[in-house]
Amino acid sequence: MSMADCVIRNAQMVTPGGVVSGGVAVAGGRITAVGGDTSLPRARRTIDAKRQWLLPGMIDPHVHLGLVLPFERDCETETRAAVAGGVTTLLSFVIEAGAAMPVLKRCAAEVEASALVNVGFHVAVMNRDHVLELPALVAAGVRTFKVFMAYRGEDGKRLGITSANDAVLFETLEAARALDGLVLVHAENGDLAELLLHRARGRRDLQGWADARPDFIEAESIQRVAFLAGVVGAPVHVLHISSALGVRTLAAARARGVRISGETCPHYLLLSSDGASQSHPLLAKITPAIKGVHDQAALWAALGDGTIESLGSDHCSNHLSGKLGDDIWSTRPGFPGLETMLPLLITEGVLAGRLRLEQLVALLSTNTARLYGLYPRKGTIAVGADADLVLVDPEEEREIDPRGFVGTSDFTPFAGRRVRGWPRLTMVRGEVVMEGGQVVGTSGSGTFVRMDRHGW
Repeated sequence: MSMADCVIRNAQMVTPGGVVSGGVAVAGGRITAVGGDTSLPRARRTIDAKRQWLLPGMIDPHVHLGLVLPFERDCETETRAAVAGGVTTLLSFVIEAGAAMPVLKRCAAEVEASALVNVGFHVAVMNRDHVLELPALVAAGVRTFKVFMAYRGEDGKRLGITSANDAVLFETLEAARALDGLVLVHAENGDLAELLLHRARGRRDLQGWADARPDFIEAESIQRVAFLAGVVGAPVHVLHISSALGVRTLAAARARGVRISGETCPHYLLLSSDGASQSHPLLAKITPAIKGVHDQAALWAALGDGTIESLGSDHCSNHLSGKLGDDIWSTRPGFPGLETMLPLLITEGVLAGRLRLEQLVALLSTNTARLYGLYPRKGTIAVGADADLVLVDPEEEREIDPRGFVGTSDFTPFAGRRVRGWPRLTMVRGEVVMEGGQVVGTSGSGTFVRMDRHGW
């Protein structure tokens, strides 16, 4: 057996067959051997995992690079945040009123120049011109098309986002069926949201924001897109599901035979709209709005029984200066999540007994790789897979403190929480990019990721 570039020994590996003792050998950026310690080859570098968990690198399918700050800056700083959090692949959004292809090309080139992790893209479809671009975008490696149902009037203008009407949504579903693509939806009824926003203007708290974007506007949109997807015969994936009613609507559509799947985010699992769980409630403003405690319970149950198959952070590089407005209406939505997602979900999911470790890895890596056409290159510890790996110390406990973040953001609604299960080493395609809590990778170690056919 030839010498490997690196061997990781004495690990508790989470593999498709379960948690097993042993390690991996890596050469040329790929996993070349998986097995017991004695079966692994000699290597130029050997890492003793000290019985810590070895996981396939996390895949965060829902990040916003370039939403608040220029893409070029986010590409460097937020991919540093990713490796600090054990995330080795990001899927970000191209949201552009004009032609999407030139923006995609520019962003892909920037990834190759300055990213520390693998980065792929979804493209927002906001008008018919975008629909006409989809064949060329698929040829360029993009197979996921996001449709916003949520934004009308001033709400959309503030964010620079235009909701697609039902005709554009229908044509996008038709294109996805023809191109082996996948339609992603932000499922909230934008007309009702605009009406309820005006009605709630006198409110100043986080619950006011939740009342302006209630569960039924999410459920109605899930039901509508599921019906149209069933008519067309196209697959659809509902992003950031936030409510128990949304979960029930998704499950009912799937029971009817619709090809529909779902995602949720840590904040919908762990924060509540009454503000009791935030040191400063306005920090937790996001769209869709955070709901109540009963919604949290339903979302955890949906992760456990497979109704929801994927998790994403909805990360954006907001600053505290944009969050502390006079009231909830002047506060910019969104917050960072890359550096905290894994330890939060280990603590509140695995260690709290809500999920098995294998389930969490599937939700954060394997299922996502399958869904977005990256499996088996990504999402698994197996011979031939890319050597995207994260070593996690399940015993390390510390308080979440944004002063220690390596990304741009200087706040988090999770500040002060004590959590266990911090990444200790992150490897991207065979290169160690984070070790001992310190980012050691160099700009350009990442690569633009092309998606294959999705995993339906």
